[in-house]
Amino acid sequence: MKHGIVALALLGGAVVAGCGGSDGDDARRAAIAGVVDQRIVPAYAEASTAGDALRDEVSALCSSPTPAALTSTRTAWRRTMAAWRRTEAAAVGPVLQRRTLDYVNWPVNVARVKALIAGDTALTPLGVASVSSGSRGLGGMEVVLFAPGDPATITRGRRCAYLRATSGLIARELAGAEEGWTGTARPFAKVLTGGDVANPESPQDAVNMLVSRHVDLLEMMVDQELTLAASSTNPVDRRSLLNDGPAASAAADMANRLRGVRDAYAPIEGGSSLGALLDGTETRLVEQLDAAIATADAIAGRSASRTSSGRSPGRSGTSRCSSRPRWSANSG
Repeated sequence: MKHGIVALALLGGAVVAGCGGSDGDDARRAAIAGVVDQRIVPAYAEASTAGDALRDEVSALCSSPTPAALTSTRTAWRRTMAAWRRTEAAAVGPVLQRRTLDYVNWPVNVARVKALIAGDTALTPLGVASVSSGSRGLGGMEVVLFAPGDPATITRGRRCAYLRATSGLIARELAGAEEGWTGTARPFAKVLTGGDVANPESPQDAVNMLVSRHVDLLEMMVDQELTLAASSTNPVDRRSLLNDGPAASAAADMANRLRGVRDAYAPIEGGSSLGALLDGTETRLVEQLDAAIATADAIAGRSASRTSSGRSPGRSGTSRCSSRPRWSANSG
């Protein structure tokens, strides 16, 4: 996989060096347009739709806390997390300006989630938005939704108010991120593709922005987390290395982040992707990403099997492998 990272780094270097002229800019512009229009914008739309569905499932669960409603809400949570993770390869522009990560999936602090539910802070979207980032988001919902107990226990007291408020905030932020890419007020899709003639990104800078994001993700996931987890034969050690939570979704999360990177380089029917700029190495890069995704999926399958057998995953503190752990006793 390191060869794939090298290929991405070389692509970024070529862009910075301006290897060029108008033909080079035309190729970059076509690649950015293809990735933005056919991969990034649909990914953010899917995340927004998933967030709305999660909010609605939470409302149904709180109105009627049955086993079927809990299962449906957990499924909606997984779908939202998967869709969000796939957008992380394009965590530029609107999500940085809006600080979407802070609201949707900042590393969770379990103690603070429990303290918030036990306290007297108003559990509304506005109230939850005003507290520590580690007290909310998909990670905070995971603490409550995937806790042991029957549906009545999981939704008891202020827990339902917390789930309603947090899911409402997540839905709002995911819709805002989509709006930032496609809305009427200077949509970032036009800025990145050069359609905003008043203040466009240059084709060189636009490609480099995405490539830099991909390199950062790959270095963290593949060189560190995935390699270590795949090499471990002990399921407990594997989950600890991935810093897993009660939903046992860390490996699936990684696979979906890798899919987001792959989306940018895989061929696009009737269009161009960033792979077209790699000058012959794009096939190898996509194959390497596919192999990494398969490894993460295999680990995810083992984790899901262990969870369904009744043995819940452990929680660790700050992982030595991840710059932004999902589970922490102290973060946020």
